[in-house]
Amino acid sequence: MNLEQARRSQVAALTLTETAQLLQVDVRTVSRACEEGQLPHLRIGRRLLIPRLPLLALLGADRDPTHVPAPAALGDPAVGPAHLLATVTGATVAAQPTTRSVVNR
Repeated sequence: MNLEQARRSQVAALTLTETAQLLQVDVRTVSRACEEGQLPHLRIGRRLLIPRLPLLALLGADRDPTHVPAPAALGDPAVGPAHLLATVTGATVAAQPTTRSVVNR
């Protein structure tokens, strides 16, 4: 599976094998990343599944490359990938402070 196929897919979650193909890593690496909390995942029985939309958000590939977001959405932390992951995993995400350059004259 490649990134474009993952974007177009209608499945809710990817298998470890599909995720490994997408990330171009070994299946054991994906499994370890899930166990260490580096990847969002669902455990159903003995199976690990990777939710497709949070994975795409983590990779920054959750947006249509031809779509330019509205300026108001660019600075809104509620539409960021971290908040999407937090929704799925139940984590708490604080808004990132905005930094501005100050020029002293």
